[in-house]
Order: sequence, then structure tokens, then C-alpha cells
Amino acid sequence: MIRNQPTTTPLRRTLLTNAAFSLGSAVVLIAAPTLVNELLGINAPRSVYLVVGIGLAIFAADLIHQGTRPRIAVWRSLYSSAADFAWVLATVVALALFGGALSTSGRATIVVVAAVVLGLGIAQLWGVHRASFAAGVHKHRISVETTAPMEKMWPVVRDIGSIARYMPSLASSEVIDNKEPGVGAVRQCVNRAGKGWSEECTTFDPSGSFALRFRSEDENFPFPASAMAGGWAVNEGPAKYGSTVTVWWELTPHPRWLSLLILPALAKQVDREIPRVISRMAVAATGRATVVR
Repeated sequence: MIRNQPTTTPLRRTLLTNAAFSLGSAVVLIAAPTLVNELLGINAPRSVYLVVGIGLAIFAADLIHQGTRPRIAVWRSLYSSAADFAWVLATVVALALFGGALSTSGRATIVVVAAVVLGLGIAQLWGVHRASFAAGVHKHRISVETTAPMEKMWPVVRDIGSIARYMPSLASSEVIDNKEPGVGAVRQCVNRAGKGWSEECTTFDPSGSFALRFRSEDENFPFPASAMAGGWAVNEGPAKYGSTVTVWWELTPHPRWLSLLILPALAKQVDREIPRVISRMAVAATGRATVVR
């Protein structure tokens, strides 16, 4: 059971390993261009190695930032893997066009480097999978701290039919039959593209949380999921100052083979949109609240 739980450890380790390899390569390129020329069997200008080395150092710094953050952003790791694969592709092109100008040791060196980079890119994708999935279910959670007191923030959040007031991507939202928020209430949402879906409240705690099941069985369900759920919770903020709003969702991707591309993109959208939504809710609750990530 433990191995089926999402974990960021493999991804963090791979990101930091990639950072160490990239930074080491940057040091060699910048500090020993003559040695690199001898190894490759060419006479490239020092400035070329300097530019590539600086680029690798910046890449390594970004990897370190990703790997050491308290909350890892898997979509950024996906971009890092894309950069690794771009390096491998550039290596293939360079060998095809200029391989004859390199020494035997030079060709072997850049092939080995490309193989290591390819392995790190693949390992990062596996790490993204481990960080996002549990038993085939993709999970994502974001918490936002706001200066709005919990007793003022919760009435705004619990009004599930009014979410469109705070989320610009929605054209409308309403609770069917004007039911009070609670178990069994169904919220209908329509986005700006005219696509609609329904969400049924499955749990409701009057003290500060609720969960919703997206009706993925409905015709024309717009999300890439065979099952999907989400929820909101409002708790007291640090040291009882303000409040902390947590939003979570989980889904079983469909089709599964697109999950590594679609789901990090969805997570990126959530990470950008939800803090703004909560900020608008906080303003509605108090008239002046701000959000602190």
C-alpha cells in the first residue's frame, strides 16, 4: 500500500542529480575550454563554451530550486525533461551534421553525455508520475493563506453556487433547484467556451469543508477523466491569524497515455488560477483582504 502513495522523493533526487551533472558540466566548459577542445578534436572559440556553460548553470539553479521547494511543482519538472530531450535531439542533429569534424573521443563523449541526459529526463518523468499518482489516480492540492478571518471566509466558500463570481474562466454556476449547500446538492458550471458539467456534493462539514464528485458519466463531460472529485476546506491561519483555504482534486485520467502531458498542464492552471480566486473571495468576505502564498 505504501508504494502506491504519491511521493516526491524520487523526483527531488533526480532533479538534484540532474542539477549536479549540469553544474559539473558547466564548470568544465567554463574553466577548461582548452581541455574540451582537445577532447572533442576541434578548435571552438572560448565564448561558445562560456555561453553553453552559463546556460547549464542557470538550468542547474532552476533544478535546485525545484528540488528543494517545500511544495514541488510537477509541471516545472515536465519542462525540465523537455529541455533534456531537446539536448538529446540537438546532439543527434550535431552528430549528423558535424560528426565528421569530431575526434573519436569527441563523438564518444557527446554520445555518453546525451545518454546520461536522456536517462535523467526519463527518470524525471517517472518522478512526476510518482509525485502525482496513487493507484492510478492523479492528485493535486494547493493551500493559500489569506488575511480574511475564517468566520468570514467560510460563508463565501461554502456558497458553492456562486463560484463563477470569483472564477473568470466560468461563464455561470448555479445549484440546481436552489438547494442549500449540503450533501446531495448539485452544482452546474459552464465555462467561457460553452462547455458544461455537473458536480454533486458528497460530503459537507458546516464547520469548514465540503467535497464534490464531478459527474464524469454525463454526456460531453469536458475533462480528460473517467472519474473526478474535488473539495474545499477553510481552516484557521497560522497562529490563528486569518485563514488557510485548501483546494484539492483528484482524477483518473482518460486516456491514460496522455496523463503525463495533460495533468501537469492542469496542475499549472490550478496553481495560477486558484490563488486569484481565493483572493477575490477574501475581498468579498472582508473588502480588503490579501492572499499570501
